[in-house]
Amino acid sequence: MIVDYITPKRAKLFDYLLFVIVFIVVMSRNVVLFTDSPGYIDQDIIRSPIYPLFLNFTEGLSSTNFNTVTAFFQVILGLLAIHVFMNVIRKVVQLHWFCYLLLTIIVVSPYVYNHTIANRFLSEALAYPLYLVVVSRFLLLIAFYKKKYLWQGILFLFILLLTRTQFLFLVPIASIVCFYLGFSEKKIKKWILPISLLILLPFITQLADKTYHKLQHGVFISTPWTGIHLVAPAMFVADEEDRSLFTSEREKLFFSTLYASLAEKELNINHLSKENALESSAYYRENFTKIANRTIYEEGKMIVAANEPELKRFIAVENITKEMALPLITDNFKKWCKVYIQNYILGFGTARTTLLYVLILGFSLVMVYKRSNSISKILTFVMTLLLANVAIVAIGMYTIKRFTFYNDWVIFLVVFILLQQFSEKLDIKKSQQGTVV
Repeated sequence: MIVDYITPKRAKLFDYLLFVIVFIVVMSRNVVLFTDSPGYIDQDIIRSPIYPLFLNFTEGLSSTNFNTVTAFFQVILGLLAIHVFMNVIRKVVQLHWFCYLLLTIIVVSPYVYNHTIANRFLSEALAYPLYLVVVSRFLLLIAFYKKKYLWQGILFLFILLLTRTQFLFLVPIASIVCFYLGFSEKKIKKWILPISLLILLPFITQLADKTYHKLQHGVFISTPWTGIHLVAPAMFVADEEDRSLFTSEREKLFFSTLYASLAEKELNINHLSKENALESSAYYRENFTKIANRTIYEEGKMIVAANEPELKRFIAVENITKEMALPLITDNFKKWCKVYIQNYILGFGTARTTLLYVLILGFSLVMVYKRSNSISKILTFVMTLLLANVAIVAIGMYTIKRFTFYNDWVIFLVVFILLQQFSEKLDIKKSQQGTVV
């Protein structure tokens, strides 16, 4: 059989051949501009620092071959990260070499299929390899309990958060991992310092983010866009009477004007057609950009900062939307929660798929409680990553693949691990039966 033909040495050759093919495919394609791309290239204030600085670096190397140089570095960094990640998988999980090869294909697929991340001027070109490196450090930490992996993980996580704040969910997960390791070793004091640093990491990242914007844009603020993401689903489920939630005339005017505009465009849940009302969350996902970008921001800036430069408009809209989001969510919590849950489920495709993933996580937790071996802890960790990423994205944004593909490899790894465990049990059972005979 071909599976038996793939020895460890030959499997590595397949890996290298795969990387060469991916590199050639990426470099043969053009780099594509998207709606968000100019913001990264021009280092707009609404973009977190790392990817714009990276593009500034590649453009500095060769402005005439900017696209080619960018694609080159993006694919090289990606392949290096995948190489590191797969080496870690081989250290912490015992699988058949054919499974490693299949998993490598899955992990590398965003570079050649669907997302083509190395051929886009979008932050996932850096976020994906950084994410794989961060996850690899914590997998090593879980398997070997060595703090050096935690320090490495924190460093790369810091860079990752300055690339995309979406990965804040890693901070509580990493903290829980550290607490667990401390209690299991009965040496919790040993982990106090790294746990403290993890808890402080969002604040340290925010300080670095503000410092970047002060140096680049002259204003000491966090990357503005969070408020718009938070208020978008809240405005989608709001009703006209919510104007009374606000005390300042500025906020009342902002709400009333945008509410009227959203209602006119049929971008509010109370003004949908019967057909769209039945699938309100799917409708919200399809029209998120119209709600957040084209209405809340584009029209909102004319309400609060009509005569100001674009930089101050971003800041003004960010500040007012941050202030308004919580009152609107609280007052319409039931409707907001329904949209959130359905948005979360749609991030996995169907309710049955979501339930399956939750059950696998539950099964993994039971395994940790009963056996507490490395495999059960790794299963729990990767399934938590899968579920938590979509959970944080669903709060404000729409759960499209661009924001959720980072963990597409997880379910394949889980299936391979479970198949390996099942295969080993069958081998043990056969050997016991042979001994009895």
